[in-house]
Amino acid sequence: MTSSEPRLNAAANPAVEAELDRLPTTPIADLRKRYQELFRTEPPKAFGPDLLRRSIAQRIQERAYGGLSRSTQRLLDQLVKAAMAKPNGRLELPRRIKPGSELVRT
Repeated sequence: MTSSEPRLNAAANPAVEAELDRLPTTPIADLRKRYQELFRTEPPKAFGPDLLRRSIAQRIQERAYGGLSRSTQRLLDQLVKAAMAKPNGRLELPRRIKPGSELVRT
């Protein structure tokens, strides 16, 4: 497994994988219906087929393999609050340099 591949806590579920494999060929009307089933709301009108497929795939995987960790969710909530506090400002992400890291000037 390379560092770019996601790590799953459980083995891949064949039913989940089969559903994900069907998404690229699913018609947009069916994608909108599936989005509504998963998110319990109408998909935004601006969502095209690609964004619908990505959203659906993310929700399917989240339900099957688990969602974000609490610490990641907390960080995202903090970023949303910061963005709302200064909507035209620039967000500063916390730096996470670990001991032993080599800094390279670019």
